[in-house]
Amino acid sequence: MMKRRQLLPIALLSFSFLTTQAQNSIVITTPKQMKFTKSDSKTILHGMETVVLQGELNKAGPYTVRIKLPSHYLVAPHTHPSVEALTVISGTMYLGMSDKFDQNKVIALPAGTFILVPAMAPHFVFSKNEGLITQVNADGPRKMDFIAGGPQSGPMKK
Repeated sequence: MMKRRQLLPIALLSFSFLTTQAQNSIVITTPKQMKFTKSDSKTILHGMETVVLQGELNKAGPYTVRIKLPSHYLVAPHTHPSVEALTVISGTMYLGMSDKFDQNKVIALPAGTFILVPAMAPHFVFSKNEGLITQVNADGPRKMDFIAGGPQSGPMKK
C-alpha cells in the first residue's frame, strides 16, 4: 500500500505534464512521416537537415527536433541558453565538453545514448563516416552562441 501512495503523486504529475504538453491530444509521428528538410533556419546550421516534431524553434516553449548531420560534419564549440536533452537516434555522436575543439578529447556515444547538456555548457559535436541523427528536447527559442576563435562549423576534412 505504501508504494502505491508514493507512486500516485508521480503518476499524476506526469499525466498533468503530458496532457498540458499535448493539449489533451496524443501526437504520434512515425519514422515514415518524418520528412527531413535542408536547413534554412538561423538556429540550425547550413548543411544539416531537420524535422521539428513538437513546438517551434524560434518561439518560447518546449520543442523537439531531430537533426541529421552528414558524415564528417562538425558543429563547432558553442553554448545554448537552456538545458538540452539529447538522444542519439542513429550513428555515433562524438561529443567534446570544451570551448576548444580537440577531436582527440571526445566521447564516442552510440545510438540509444541519452545526454543532458547544462545551459551555457560549452560543447562541440561531430560525426564520422556514418553521419548522425540526434533528437534535441529543450525550451525555445533555440539559440546557439558560437565561441570565438574556434573552427567553423561544417564539413570536416577526412
